[in-house]
Amino acid sequence: MSDLASDASHWDERAGLDELAAVLDPEGSAEKNALIHHLQMEAIRNAGLSRTDDVLDYGCGTGRVMREFGASVRSIRGIDISERMVEQASRYGDARLYDGHTIPFVADSFDAVISVYVLQMYRESTRRFLGMLHELERVLRPDGRLVLVERVERTGVLSLDAWRSELRAGGFEIKRTDTVRSGGSRFALVHRLRRVRAAYADVLMVAYATDRHPPGRMSV
Repeated sequence: MSDLASDASHWDERAGLDELAAVLDPEGSAEKNALIHHLQMEAIRNAGLSRTDDVLDYGCGTGRVMREFGASVRSIRGIDISERMVEQASRYGDARLYDGHTIPFVADSFDAVISVYVLQMYRESTRRFLGMLHELERVLRPDGRLVLVERVERTGVLSLDAWRSELRAGGFEIKRTDTVRSGGSRFALVHRLRRVRAAYADVLMVAYATDRHPPGRMSV
Protein backbone atom coordinates (compact mmCIF):
# COMPACT_ATOMS: atom_id res chain seq x y z
CA MET A 1 0.00 0.00 0.00
CA SER A 2 1.11 3.57 -0.65
CA ASP A 3 2.06 5.83 2.24
CA LEU A 4 0.02 8.78 3.43
CA ALA A 5 2.11 11.38 1.59
CA SER A 6 1.62 9.69 -1.77
CA ASP A 7 -2.07 9.08 -0.97
CA ALA A 8 -2.51 12.80 -0.27
CA SER A 9 -0.65 13.76 -3.45
CA HIS A 10 -2.86 11.44 -5.50
CA TRP A 11 -6.05 13.00 -4.15
CA ASP A 12 -4.66 16.51 -4.50
CA GLU A 13 -4.32 15.79 -8.23
CA ARG A 14 -7.80 14.32 -8.44
CA ALA A 15 -9.22 17.44 -6.80
CA GLY A 16 -8.68 19.28 -10.08
CA LEU A 17 -11.52 17.27 -11.68
CA ASP A 18 -15.19 18.07 -11.25
CA GLU A 19 -16.79 17.37 -7.87
CA LEU A 20 -17.99 13.83 -8.63
CA ALA A 21 -15.26 12.62 -11.00
CA ALA A 22 -12.68 13.61 -8.38
CA VAL A 23 -13.98 11.02 -5.91
CA LEU A 24 -15.84 8.49 -8.08
CA ASP A 25 -14.77 7.45 -11.62
CA PRO A 26 -12.31 9.97 -13.10
CA GLU A 27 -12.78 8.41 -16.54
CA GLY A 28 -16.53 7.87 -16.27
CA SER A 29 -19.21 9.98 -17.88
CA ALA A 30 -20.94 12.73 -15.94
CA GLU A 31 -24.16 10.69 -16.20
CA LYS A 32 -22.53 7.59 -14.69
CA ASN A 33 -21.00 9.49 -11.77
CA ALA A 34 -24.25 11.34 -11.11
CA LEU A 35 -26.09 8.00 -10.98
CA ILE A 36 -23.56 6.45 -8.58
CA HIS A 37 -23.72 9.54 -6.38
CA HIS A 38 -27.53 9.46 -6.34
CA LEU A 39 -27.67 5.78 -5.35
CA GLN A 40 -25.08 6.23 -2.62
CA MET A 41 -26.81 9.27 -1.14
CA GLU A 42 -30.20 7.53 -1.19
CA ALA A 43 -28.68 4.58 0.68
CA ILE A 44 -27.19 6.89 3.32
CA ARG A 45 -30.47 8.79 3.59
CA ASN A 46 -32.17 5.50 4.51
CA ALA A 47 -29.63 4.74 7.23
CA GLY A 48 -31.57 6.62 9.88
CA LEU A 49 -29.86 10.00 10.21
CA SER A 50 -31.88 12.53 12.19
CA ARG A 51 -32.04 16.31 12.54
CA THR A 52 -30.48 16.03 16.00
CA ASP A 53 -27.38 14.21 14.77
CA ASP A 54 -23.86 15.61 14.74
CA VAL A 55 -22.15 13.87 11.81
CA LEU A 56 -18.57 13.37 10.64
CA ASP A 57 -17.85 12.83 6.94
CA TYR A 58 -14.70 10.69 7.14
CA GLY A 59 -12.69 11.17 3.95
CA CYS A 60 -14.94 13.99 2.80
CA GLY A 61 -13.26 14.54 -0.57
CA THR A 62 -14.91 17.41 -2.41
CA GLY A 63 -17.68 17.63 0.18
CA ARG A 64 -20.51 15.91 -1.68
CA VAL A 65 -21.84 14.21 1.48
CA MET A 66 -21.61 17.47 3.41
CA ARG A 67 -23.53 19.23 0.66
CA GLU A 68 -26.18 16.53 0.53
CA PHE A 69 -26.90 16.27 4.25
CA GLY A 70 -25.89 19.64 5.69
CA ALA A 71 -29.50 20.82 5.93
CA SER A 72 -30.95 17.58 7.31
CA VAL A 73 -28.74 17.01 10.40
CA ARG A 74 -27.76 19.27 13.29
CA SER A 75 -24.17 19.57 12.10
CA ILE A 76 -21.83 17.91 9.65
CA ARG A 77 -18.06 18.22 9.54
CA GLY A 78 -15.56 16.70 7.18
CA ILE A 79 -11.94 15.54 7.28
CA ASP A 80 -9.60 14.47 4.50
CA ILE A 81 -5.89 13.85 3.95
CA SER A 82 -5.90 16.01 0.80
CA GLU A 83 -5.47 19.73 1.33
CA ARG A 84 -7.04 20.53 -2.05
CA MET A 85 -10.03 18.32 -1.33
CA VAL A 86 -10.50 20.06 2.02
CA GLU A 87 -10.44 23.43 0.28
CA GLN A 88 -13.31 22.32 -1.95
CA ALA A 89 -15.30 20.70 0.85
CA SER A 90 -15.01 23.89 2.92
CA ARG A 91 -17.59 25.43 0.60
CA TYR A 92 -20.16 23.31 2.43
CA GLY A 93 -19.07 23.71 6.03
CA ASP A 94 -16.33 22.85 8.51
CA ALA A 95 -13.78 20.68 6.67
CA ARG A 96 -10.39 19.99 8.21
CA LEU A 97 -7.10 18.48 7.11
CA TYR A 98 -6.49 15.04 8.62
CA ASP A 99 -3.07 13.47 9.17
CA GLY A 100 -4.38 9.95 8.53
CA HIS A 101 -3.87 8.92 12.15
CA THR A 102 -5.62 11.15 14.69
CA ILE A 103 -9.08 12.53 13.92
CA PRO A 104 -8.96 16.25 14.84
CA PHE A 105 -11.97 16.15 17.19
CA VAL A 106 -12.36 15.26 20.85
CA ALA A 107 -13.88 11.99 22.03
CA ASP A 108 -17.67 11.56 21.88
CA SER A 109 -18.12 14.29 19.27
CA PHE A 110 -20.48 12.57 16.81
CA ASP A 111 -23.70 10.60 16.63
CA ALA A 112 -22.77 9.18 13.24
CA VAL A 113 -19.72 8.84 11.02
CA ILE A 114 -20.31 8.53 7.27
CA SER A 115 -17.55 7.16 5.06
CA VAL A 116 -17.83 6.40 1.34
CA TYR A 117 -15.15 4.50 -0.61
CA VAL A 118 -12.48 5.20 2.03
CA LEU A 119 -11.88 2.21 4.31
CA GLN A 120 -11.69 -0.21 1.37
CA MET A 121 -8.44 1.44 0.32
CA TYR A 122 -6.74 0.36 3.55
CA ARG A 123 -8.08 -3.17 4.03
CA GLU A 124 -4.79 -4.77 3.02
CA SER A 125 -3.02 -3.16 5.97
CA THR A 126 -4.66 -4.64 9.07
CA ARG A 127 -2.70 -2.42 11.47
CA ARG A 128 -3.66 0.78 9.68
CA PHE A 129 -7.28 -0.33 9.20
CA LEU A 130 -7.72 -1.20 12.87
CA GLY A 131 -6.07 2.09 13.84
CA MET A 132 -8.67 3.93 11.79
CA LEU A 133 -11.48 2.00 13.46
CA HIS A 134 -10.06 2.81 16.90
CA GLU A 135 -10.17 6.52 16.07
CA LEU A 136 -13.70 6.26 14.67
CA GLU A 137 -14.85 4.55 17.85
CA ARG A 138 -13.18 7.28 19.93
CA VAL A 139 -15.06 10.15 18.30
CA LEU A 140 -18.43 8.37 18.23
CA ARG A 141 -20.81 8.90 21.13
CA PRO A 142 -22.36 5.92 22.94
CA ASP A 143 -25.09 4.62 20.60
CA GLY A 144 -23.25 6.30 17.71
CA ARG A 145 -23.16 4.49 14.38
CA LEU A 146 -20.70 4.01 11.57
CA VAL A 147 -22.34 4.33 8.14
CA LEU A 148 -20.18 2.92 5.36
CA VAL A 149 -20.61 2.62 1.61
CA GLU A 150 -17.81 0.36 0.41
CA ARG A 151 -16.99 -2.14 -2.30
CA VAL A 152 -17.82 -5.75 -1.46
CA GLU A 153 -16.60 -8.68 -3.55
CA ARG A 154 -17.51 -12.36 -3.64
CA THR A 155 -14.27 -13.52 -2.04
CA GLY A 156 -11.07 -12.18 -0.53
CA VAL A 157 -10.28 -9.22 1.66
CA LEU A 158 -13.34 -7.30 0.40
CA SER A 159 -15.87 -10.10 0.86
CA LEU A 160 -18.77 -9.39 3.20
CA ASP A 161 -17.52 -12.02 5.65
CA ALA A 162 -14.08 -10.36 5.67
CA TRP A 163 -15.65 -6.94 6.26
CA ARG A 164 -17.64 -8.36 9.19
CA SER A 165 -14.57 -10.03 10.66
CA GLU A 166 -12.29 -7.00 10.39
CA LEU A 167 -14.90 -4.57 11.69
CA ARG A 168 -15.55 -6.92 14.60
CA ALA A 169 -11.81 -7.03 15.32
CA GLY A 170 -11.90 -3.24 15.44
CA GLY A 171 -14.79 -3.21 17.91
CA PHE A 172 -17.71 -2.74 15.51
CA GLU A 173 -20.63 -5.02 14.70
CA ILE A 174 -22.51 -4.70 11.40
CA LYS A 175 -26.24 -4.58 12.05
CA ARG A 176 -27.53 -3.75 8.59
CA THR A 177 -26.41 -4.22 5.00
CA ASP A 178 -28.08 -2.92 1.84
CA THR A 179 -26.86 -3.35 -1.72
CA VAL A 180 -26.47 0.06 -3.38
CA ARG A 181 -25.50 -1.14 -6.85
CA SER A 182 -24.04 -4.32 -8.30
CA GLY A 183 -21.32 -4.73 -10.89
CA GLY A 184 -21.97 -1.32 -12.37
CA SER A 185 -25.59 -2.16 -13.17
CA ARG A 186 -28.44 0.26 -12.50
CA PHE A 187 -30.85 -0.89 -9.85
CA ALA A 188 -32.34 0.41 -6.64
CA LEU A 189 -31.68 -0.76 -3.09
CA VAL A 190 -32.08 -4.42 -2.23
CA HIS A 191 -32.50 -4.80 1.54
CA ARG A 192 -30.97 -7.47 3.75
CA LEU A 193 -28.07 -8.49 1.57
CA ARG A 194 -27.35 -12.22 1.84
CA ARG A 195 -24.50 -12.55 -0.63
CA VAL A 196 -22.91 -10.72 -3.52
CA ARG A 197 -24.12 -12.35 -6.72
CA ALA A 198 -22.22 -10.09 -9.12
CA ALA A 199 -18.44 -9.81 -9.19
CA TYR A 200 -18.71 -6.85 -6.84
CA ALA A 201 -21.25 -4.52 -5.30
CA ASP A 202 -21.32 -1.21 -3.51
CA VAL A 203 -22.82 -2.02 -0.11
CA LEU A 204 -24.14 0.18 2.69
CA MET A 205 -23.03 -1.14 6.09
CA VAL A 206 -24.33 0.29 9.37
CA ALA A 207 -22.24 -0.74 12.37
CA TYR A 208 -22.07 0.04 16.09
CA ALA A 209 -19.18 0.01 18.53
CA THR A 210 -19.93 -3.13 20.53
CA ASP A 211 -18.45 -2.07 23.87
CA ARG A 212 -20.26 1.29 23.88
CA HIS A 213 -23.68 0.20 22.61
CA PRO A 214 -26.14 -1.19 25.18
CA PRO A 215 -27.24 -4.79 24.45
CA GLY A 216 -30.59 -5.09 22.71
CA ARG A 217 -30.47 -1.57 21.24
CA MET A 218 -28.65 -2.17 17.98
CA SER A 219 -31.61 -2.03 15.61
CA VAL A 220 -31.62 0.55 12.82
